[in-house]
Amino acid sequence: MQREPLSKERVLRAAMKLVDSEGIDALSMRRLAAQLGVEAMSLYYHVKNKDDILTGIGDLAMSEIELPVGGADWKAAVRASAISYHDTLRRHGWVTSLPVSGEASMAQLHYMDALLKRLREAGLSPELTHHAYHALESHVVGSALWLGILTSMFSAVFFSRGLVNLWYGSRKKIQTLAIGQIWKPQA
Repeated sequence: MQREPLSKERVLRAAMKLVDSEGIDALSMRRLAAQLGVEAMSLYYHVKNKDDILTGIGDLAMSEIELPVGGADWKAAVRASAISYHDTLRRHGWVTSLPVSGEASMAQLHYMDALLKRLREAGLSPELTHHAYHALESHVVGSALWLGILTSMFSAVFFSRGLVNLWYGSRKKIQTLAIGQIWKPQA
């Protein structure tokens, strides 16, 4: 039986799967190659190096964001896009820890362009569009980071002690948090 040929797409999808399941520190060329059933040197035909992989999987993650579409209800379109962005960051929490090169990826540029266009079509001035874009970006990324910190904190401290019951609603917002008692380190 022949195996599926190696391609950049296959390499990046496997890398994303590895990073999603085991974290960004688990990614290495050897580990990725083993997961794909090839030698590490085979990867270099498709990607330059680990940084190229990180850039590629970041772009793959960003391409999952639903872009705001035109129509009469611009607020609903922008809201749906913001929720999609937040959900993407929650699915791929490692995206926010990727090194920033100063250059936006193609998926980031598509997202930015679509959001800025939608805000301008809604009648916002260029200055207000600028502020709205950055407010949305800060809110979405900041809330995803904060929720990631809370989730890590609760799982490290409370879940290990069996003290927290979290229930997530349809948009992954913590809607109920029942704490039986506060964990205190033993003196």
